[in-house]
Amino acid sequence: MEFDDVQIALCDLEKLIPDAVAQALRDENPDNLLKWLREKLPEYAEPGFWEEAPPGGLNAFAAQCRHLIWNSLPVPGNNFLPRPLPQPGRNDPGPCGSELKYKWCCAALPKPSSPDPLNLWPFVLDQVPKQKLDEALAKNRLPLEGVIAAAMNHLGDEGHEKAVDLLEPLFGGSLKKPRPGLEVALERCRGWRRS
Repeated sequence: MEFDDVQIALCDLEKLIPDAVAQALRDENPDNLLKWLREKLPEYAEPGFWEEAPPGGLNAFAAQCRHLIWNSLPVPGNNFLPRPLPQPGRNDPGPCGSELKYKWCCAALPKPSSPDPLNLWPFVLDQVPKQKLDEALAKNRLPLEGVIAAAMNHLGDEGHEKAVDLLEPLFGGSLKKPRPGLEVALERCRGWRRS
């Protein structure tokens, strides 16, 4: 079974990735993420796409999506660090469930690049309860770049209050002198709050 860039593009990744991150963080279990992807991927594809795909194509694509998303995902239960899945060995069973060796099924799929973890932070921080988020911010467990990316993501969608909430704690506590650019980001958020 093979997928090319055109087939992958038929999947609405802008909707799939935030939803998959939300699902992954519900219980932080990669096996449940795989089950969810197998069930929900057809909802993110062009109508009829999976009916025309080769047998086992949905399961193979779901396994590959799970591997790419999960391995880049900052997991709250792991101090906001990824908890990557091992790459299957050539003679291991394929993660798609085909009962074939990995080398005969999923290894033949093209290897798209993993999402940049920085791009996942806005979706991760949207799922974290406020108390846990405040605790992680106070203990400096979140990378500054991730917090800024999440805050900036909220500026265009009427979520400027959320952006300010994410950035303001960075000016107190153990951060005595904010890093360059942080003041600009906070002022931009405050400007949205006033307008």
